[in-house]
Amino acid sequence: MAEDFRRLVLNRYCRCISAEVRMAYLPKRAALKMPLVYVGGLISREKIDEVLNDGFEFVSMARALLNDPSFVNKMKEDEHARCDCGHSNYCIARMYSIEMACHKHLEGQLPPCIAREIEKMHHATK
Repeated sequence: MAEDFRRLVLNRYCRCISAEVRMAYLPKRAALKMPLVYVGGLISREKIDEVLNDGFEFVSMARALLNDPSFVNKMKEDEHARCDCGHSNYCIARMYSIEMACHKHLEGQLPPCIAREIEKMHHATK
């Protein structure tokens, strides 16, 4: 178990935990004496409130803000606001080569093979 925790440590002040391991480590939360950052997949105020109520002090949002830079302001105005991120990870694939951008803002600019793959993923999730 200690080795699992070591893998999650990004620095000595914060532990960033993804959605996959969240449930496994929540029971151990009381023993930790440092802030936790929840990372990954937050696209609604409801989910953000849920993880904050589970003991995380901070949340990290990347794809949601790439998809909609005004998402935080929208949540202030409407507690039911949701981001339109489809989690295709196209933005992540671009991260180290060209400007990071959500594929939804690049219609007509995507290579046809990428557009087809994203469309397949979109239909598979419906």
